[in-house]
Amino acid sequence: MKTPSYVALSQQMVMRKQIGVIANNVANSGTPGYKADRLMFAEHLTKPKGGDQISYTRMAGVKTGFHAGGIASTGNSLDLAIQGDGFFVIDTPAGPRYTRNGHFQLDQNGQLVTSQGSLVLGQGDQPIVIPEDAGTITIAKDGTVSGGGGDFGSIQLVRFATMEGMKKAGGGFFTTETNPEPAIDSFVIQGSLEESNVEPILEITRMIKLMNAYKSTQKAIESEHERQRRAIERLGRMP
Repeated sequence: MKTPSYVALSQQMVMRKQIGVIANNVANSGTPGYKADRLMFAEHLTKPKGGDQISYTRMAGVKTGFHAGGIASTGNSLDLAIQGDGFFVIDTPAGPRYTRNGHFQLDQNGQLVTSQGSLVLGQGDQPIVIPEDAGTITIAKDGTVSGGGGDFGSIQLVRFATMEGMKKAGGGFFTTETNPEPAIDSFVIQGSLEESNVEPILEITRMIKLMNAYKSTQKAIESEHERQRRAIERLGRMP
């Protein structure tokens, strides 16, 4: 009877995926604006003819937790954190992307960009251009960027009525088919960054528990295989 092995193997496959998700969270615990993931799993029931119901474990998806991380002061005038549920709007070749990582800089044209070089969009989906002679840059809570030469635009903040459709798109970006709306209750904090919302100690504790459970499941599978082998050998020796 291979069913016990299949049940244990289904659990083990989910645990391997869960370990990978946790490892990625820990690896990004120092990434500004990173949002931790959680593996969602479900019970899959089958009922063979003439047998009892069998419960398998299957992966149901990965859910991202969007609660805010802490705010860390950096002193860099182009580092921005968001207070509230808003997102920065980023222009990429694949279309608009959204992020909470406000570690920005200026490119060779004086445009405000992400660390990957993608444009940070202002109101009206326009880039923010800061001239060389702007002097000290000030970014107000409402996102208005100003310096010695006047105002240079206002950084756009958006929010979404639901976060269910938000998907990670790499590089700290998110994509969604939900239409954005102005994040009127959010504001920016200059010279600061939002920290990852990962709690490393809790994640490592989960990792240890999962590793122990994985090893126990592996031993159970090996024991079942050995039981089947001995049973086959005994049957083979019968006259």
